[in-house]
Formats: sequence, C-alpha cells, structure tokens
Amino acid sequence: MTVFHRKLFWVYTLLLITTLACVTNTPVAQRATVRPTRTPFPTFTNTPLPPTATPVPTDTPAPLVTETPTDTPLPPPTDTIAPTDTQVPTDTPRPTSPPAAPPPTAPPPPTNTPEPTAAPAPVDVSPLATPTNTSVPGSPPGVYRPKEIEEQANCAHLGIAGYVRDGDDDDDPRLPGVTIQVTGDEDGFRGPFLTTTDGSGEYGLVIGEFGKIPDRVEFVAQVIGEGVETEDRPEWSFDDNCNASDARQIMRIIWSKVE
Repeated sequence: MTVFHRKLFWVYTLLLITTLACVTNTPVAQRATVRPTRTPFPTFTNTPLPPTATPVPTDTPAPLVTETPTDTPLPPPTDTIAPTDTQVPTDTPRPTSPPAAPPPTAPPPPTNTPEPTAAPAPVDVSPLATPTNTSVPGSPPGVYRPKEIEEQANCAHLGIAGYVRDGDDDDDPRLPGVTIQVTGDEDGFRGPFLTTTDGSGEYGLVIGEFGKIPDRVEFVAQVIGEGVETEDRPEWSFDDNCNASDARQIMRIIWSKVE
C-alpha cells in the first residue's frame, strides 16, 4: 500500500468513527482540548490602482489652404481731360490818391460873450398872504371864539393862518368874508394887521420877516366887524429859532362862529 493510499485509509476511518459517534450519541473517550479562539486578522484587499490615462494624441489639423487671390481686374482707363489754360491775371489798377482836403478855414474871431449872471438865491415862499391896503369888508355879525390853536415853524415869515367855521362842530361849513385883526404892543409892530377869509373860509397873513420881530413883542388876534364879539382872544410872541421842536413862527388859529 502506498503512502497516498494510507492517508486516504485513515481519513475514511476517521470519518466513519465520527459518524458513528454522532449517531449513537456515545461520548468519545477523549475530547480534544478546546483552544481559545483567535481573533482573525483583518484581511486587506488589494485595491487596484486605476490605470493612468494615456493621452491620446489628437490629430493636428492640417493648415487651410489659402486660395491664391486672383488678379483684380483693373478698371478700364478713362480719358483724362487735359487741363485748360489758366488765365493770366490782369494788372489790377492801383488806387488813385484821394483828393487833397481843402485847407481849414480860419475860425471866426471870438465875440464878446456876456458872462453868465449869478442865479438868484432861492427864497422861502410863505403860505401867508401879503397884507394890502384894500378896504376891509365887515364880518358877519355874531360871537366868535378860537376853536383850535397850533404853533408851526417857518424860517421865512412870521404871521397867522387858519379858517373860520360857521358853527362849533367839525362838520359845520366854513364861513367866508370874516376879517381877523392882529395888533402888537410895541411901536413898529402895533398894526393893525388885517386879513379876510376867502370863498373857502381860509385866511393867511404875513406880519413880518423871520428875524425882524423881537420875541418880546406880544401880539393879540380877534375878529372885527359891526355886531361882532370875540371871546378868548389868543395872545402870543414869535420865536426866533425856527429849527426848535417847539418853534413858533406861524400861529394857526381855527375860529368858530358860535352865535
């Protein structure tokens, strides 16, 4: 018997004994010693590396064949117009000299021009009427009294002004033909100075020029006429400073005929 057959014989014998033991449930005379279970080592799987891609050579494009330009047909020659003869410029006539100006005439001899006269100095115009020597009409009879008195400045003249009302109310009509008289208390200014209301019932009287009447002279005014009576006759003296805030060169008196 060969070695191979011997091994095969013992393998079959061992299988037979094992089979009988399992069938009969007879314990085996000697059990094999149980060895501790070894932890199997992890198996490593060889991961194949991906093959390196080999670049595929691309076809090199063949150069395009450039068509040889064909000969451009030349345009048919045109007949060139022969240049015309350029006209030769004619001689430009030179400007003639302007005629000589006539010699200036001699200016006439100066005449004796009269020297301008100096303008007269402006004079202040007075709102007052200049007294005249006309006859004085008689005033309407009745009782008169001063209703309002106002002092005004004037650097030209001294005098009185105002109007007369036919009544004591502000809306009463004005009275024409009333004569007012002013007298002073010194020689040279005694008067009498007279003025009469016009058709509008107004009057004005210049007694003298500014600065010519001393401020010591006292004046009094009243209405005169037949059957006329004056109550509360106003009295005053003129001021010699026309620029003062309380200057008194014009006495504005408004009269009322009360009866």
